[in-house]
Amino acid sequence: MGAPSLFGSLCIRADAGPEQGIGHVMRCLALAQAWQDRGGTATFLTATQAPALHERIRREGFDLQPLQSGVASEADTLETRALAARLRAAWVVVDGYAFTGEYFEALHAAGVPVLAIDDLSTADLAVADLVVNPNLQADGASYPGRAGSRRALAGAPFALLRREFALVSPGSRRSGVQPARPGSARKTVTQLVVTLGGSDPPNATGRILEILSAFRDWRLGITVVVGPANPHQASLRSTLTLLQAHHDVTLVVDPADLAGVVAGADLAISAAGTTCWELASLGVPQALVTIAENQRRGAEALAAGHGAILLGWHRDLHAEAALQQLRLLLTGDELRQRLASSARQLIDGRGSARVTERMAAYPLVLRPAAEGDAELLYGWANDPLTRRMSFSPERISWATHTAWLTKRLADPDCRLSIAEDATGQSVGQARLDRNGHSAVLSFSLAPPARGQGYAARLVRLAAVDSLLDSWCHSVDAWVRPDNVPSVAAFRRAGFADRGIPPAHDQPDPSNGALLFRLA
Repeated sequence: MGAPSLFGSLCIRADAGPEQGIGHVMRCLALAQAWQDRGGTATFLTATQAPALHERIRREGFDLQPLQSGVASEADTLETRALAARLRAAWVVVDGYAFTGEYFEALHAAGVPVLAIDDLSTADLAVADLVVNPNLQADGASYPGRAGSRRALAGAPFALLRREFALVSPGSRRSGVQPARPGSARKTVTQLVVTLGGSDPPNATGRILEILSAFRDWRLGITVVVGPANPHQASLRSTLTLLQAHHDVTLVVDPADLAGVVAGADLAISAAGTTCWELASLGVPQALVTIAENQRRGAEALAAGHGAILLGWHRDLHAEAALQQLRLLLTGDELRQRLASSARQLIDGRGSARVTERMAAYPLVLRPAAEGDAELLYGWANDPLTRRMSFSPERISWATHTAWLTKRLADPDCRLSIAEDATGQSVGQARLDRNGHSAVLSFSLAPPARGQGYAARLVRLAAVDSLLDSWCHSVDAWVRPDNVPSVAAFRRAGFADRGIPPAHDQPDPSNGALLFRLA
């Protein structure tokens, strides 16, 4: 679904380190990958002190510049603005708890749209043009003001997963890893993964391994994943030596393909950060340990949604009680299957794609059309230019229009949407009519909205939303060859130009029309 002209350059401002973890940078990396897949580029501006993470970013094909000023300082703002200007950035992306509303206001004053990635429902971030909060408990209403509830991309559908976890099409993944299926779990666990984040400041990994050393019921295959900013590798190796007397233990440091490491696991013990969403997308049953205050609410929400078992706060883990909970999971195949099934329903792996597409379509958002839009749609439909470029140029009567609208709104195979700009002004409409796995797209703009670059954004947003939701598998559009603006819009939106098919393949009354397709 590439459309390079809608996906320019990103300026990404995020940090990582032993104390704050690497989650902010890694989910920005997921966003950058999805942007790159659509023809864009990204540059990271970061105070990260982990060389392995620097190398990971560069290996993915992104530029990286070390921050020269104090984090979240006025100089930081100036440095970020200067980089965005040099890149001619389409967006500035900011992820981190140190950045205040004043920081975002200063960036916004530079005239570049700003996207904030948040976990804490911070009202100050409403000054951003878009806010992403992927937590289950997230609510767009927490961001009043400029972002507004419909410009806050809130909830699990917007979980930012890296390419190795992200769905390309229903049932397939880039890495070739398939999610676990219900019924595939063994009666008892033989393969266990322990992954407590990219840095694990409190060494919760060591505590979990101590607890597991008391499990002697049968021999486990335990894979311990250690992130690139973890400062405890030396002490963990000595703990692993003790554990190896009773279990088969493998230490994996900063794996390039975490999905490939964890996909075959019967159970994972995970920190309640970004990794738990990744495990959920693969359908790996998991027990969560919270190692940071900002993880508590998300972990509780995932457990409440039956997507995981919550072991608790890392400092409060009681060995016997934790082992009792783990033993229920280690022996309970039906429980693990329920956890896996619930988790997969919560996380579909397409969050990074959804966010990038909303960024490309900005400032447009879509809302479902309603009966109250009848007069608005009637005026647009009978606009002289719209009628002249349509396949049926005759003026539409009010009775015909209202009957048509009522029928369309009641049809489950029709998606009729109104596009609104950043001020909430209605600027156009898009309609998809589904037949089997394919849908046909048509659109029109309000006369005052023409010439502002909205057409490409509108058709791509309407089409991709339906594709990402699996409402259809491909979207076609038929355009008269002399409708130059629409031809340009579909090309800019990344639709493949299929030329003029034979007359018998064209729907009446579209004979002689160009066919465009997005799949």
